[in-house]
Amino acid sequence: MRTVVEILVQIFGGMLVIGTLWSALLTVVVPRAERPRITRYHYKFIGLLSKTAHRLFRDPETRNTFDSRLAPFGLITLSFVWALHITTGFALVYWGQGIRGPVNAFVLSGSSLTTLGIRTADEPFTLVLVVIEALIGLGLVGLVISYLPTIYSAYLDREIAVARLEVRAGRPAHPVTFLHRSNRIGWLEEMDPVWAEWEHWFLEIEETHSTHTSLSFFRSARYGRSWLQTAGVVLDAAALMQSTIDVDASPRAALCLRSGFVTLGNLADTFEVDRPADPQPGDEFSMQRTTFDQLCREMRAVGIPLKPDLDQAWIDFSGWRVNYDASLMGLMAYLRIEPGEWFGEQRCKPTSDISRTVV
Repeated sequence: MRTVVEILVQIFGGMLVIGTLWSALLTVVVPRAERPRITRYHYKFIGLLSKTAHRLFRDPETRNTFDSRLAPFGLITLSFVWALHITTGFALVYWGQGIRGPVNAFVLSGSSLTTLGIRTADEPFTLVLVVIEALIGLGLVGLVISYLPTIYSAYLDREIAVARLEVRAGRPAHPVTFLHRSNRIGWLEEMDPVWAEWEHWFLEIEETHSTHTSLSFFRSARYGRSWLQTAGVVLDAAALMQSTIDVDASPRAALCLRSGFVTLGNLADTFEVDRPADPQPGDEFSMQRTTFDQLCREMRAVGIPLKPDLDQAWIDFSGWRVNYDASLMGLMAYLRIEPGEWFGEQRCKPTSDISRTVV
């Protein structure tokens, strides 16, 4: 007869196994933004490593290099975390079944999960559990093998668009550079296809980064690129087109803006980043009027036509920017992505630097 302690230990071990399998399925298989407890705590630990590295390293490029290696490390080690939980859960069950000694129970569990077969059991029920654990181990390996190509395929699609923006907006990307180059090749008044392209990109980002939250932590291959910076530059360029540049308002640009701030808002909610639920024109955001005026001087210096009433342009630009500002800046802080020149108040260069910036 099993004692009460042995029965309780087996129940706890079984719940640990079931909970771990459920966590793995929610993370890998379920096509929605799920952050089960094991996955969430694992990435909190990865975030702690990143935070520690940012305290130790002062050079931004060194920080970026460390974080770019940390994200794949977190993805790979997540499978080992799942395996460790399953091994521990079955070890508790085996101990409750009469396999005496925690080491013996753990070795039997590890041997079964990895299908090594270096340990076995005598009781028929325990042998059935060994077979079940071996099948779970094979399923977990298949799950991880199928998961990695999906992650890297979505990553490559995202980064191709980020690299495309570098061609159009420089590195680090900047909306004035983007608009200046578009104006120089005669695209400024015919940018609807561009905004449609980026509207589609935002929809892809929402789908892939909500389903596979680990993607948000993956850095670009080159320092100075970032998918979040790309999102901010595209949205700010569209907002400037709608509010400040003297061209006809574009419905496509407006749709791109809405697609962008909805995407960033949903991702901010996924990571529990604090943001206003319903931002309104007139709310405070990270940019000041002095920065906007400097940007207007830069655009005028390179021949971009501006609307005559810049006071109204500032009001209109603020009305667009406030929709995504808190989500954008909050995600940058959460993911420890350097804001770059444009964001916040870091972009206030003297007029003499304009030609070097936008060419």
